[in-house]
Amino acid sequence: MAINLRTQKKLYPYILLIPTLVLLICIVVYPLIYSLNLSFHSFDLKKFTLGRQFVGFQNYLDVFKDIQFLKALRVTILFMLIAIPIEFIAGLSIAMLLNKDVRGSKIVRTLVVIPMMVTPIIVGLQWRFLFNYDMGLINQVLRLLHISQGVNIVGNYKYAIFGVALADAWQWTPFVILLCYSGLRSLPVEPFEAVTIDGATSWQTFKYLTLPLLKPIIIITILLRTMDAFRIYDMIYTLTFGGPGASTETASMFVYRVSFKLFQMGYGAALSYVLLIITIIIANLFVNSLKKVWEG
Repeated sequence: MAINLRTQKKLYPYILLIPTLVLLICIVVYPLIYSLNLSFHSFDLKKFTLGRQFVGFQNYLDVFKDIQFLKALRVTILFMLIAIPIEFIAGLSIAMLLNKDVRGSKIVRTLVVIPMMVTPIIVGLQWRFLFNYDMGLINQVLRLLHISQGVNIVGNYKYAIFGVALADAWQWTPFVILLCYSGLRSLPVEPFEAVTIDGATSWQTFKYLTLPLLKPIIIITILLRTMDAFRIYDMIYTLTFGGPGASTETASMFVYRVSFKLFQMGYGAALSYVLLIITIIIANLFVNSLKKVWEG
């Protein structure tokens, strides 16, 4: 009886995990296996009566021949190259100002995170109204100041990607601020006191002390923002619908279009896994950089 009781105590934690494991299998593991299997088939949902035809790696080979996908990938990379530096520079600058503990900084720290709490769809709609050529606030201010008669930001293929990047920066700069502020608050005080006594300027302190000490936080921040920006979809969809033309159609939006508008489910699954592999490669590069920082 004692052995049975001891066995029951050992098994009890695993029994409690069973519902969670079943749920994970249903919503994570099974869809991954199903979509991976689907990526090796040609399956047009418009012709579902024909069933699926096994094509091996043909879908994956077609991905790298798809000019539209490569263009969407370039748009995604361009968006990341514009948005992430803006978010990082603005976020780190504001975090350093908040770290000075001046009067009102506590209120500012509370207010600054509000954009991050807004859902991306609402952010897209909000900036769509702000960018409106006829009635948008931005163009109204430009006309009031006699700077310009108005700029069709999201309606011009030259400017649309910058408008999308600005909207994303407005929402996610607070995230960078939080991470950088947390990193600044965790830095040791003694090195800063020492360089102050030695007569170092603010710029020298920032360049040779603050930045090196913050390097792990910086790598983690850029990694998280890169992975999130790489799969952006909802905010751009409500802001520009991927237009004008395909000038703001990201890779995620292209996968959606192929899968749920053109109904090429097999090819869409292959595209999804290609994006997943690219994301894993990017993550590994950042993680290796982080390891070198810690080991160095």
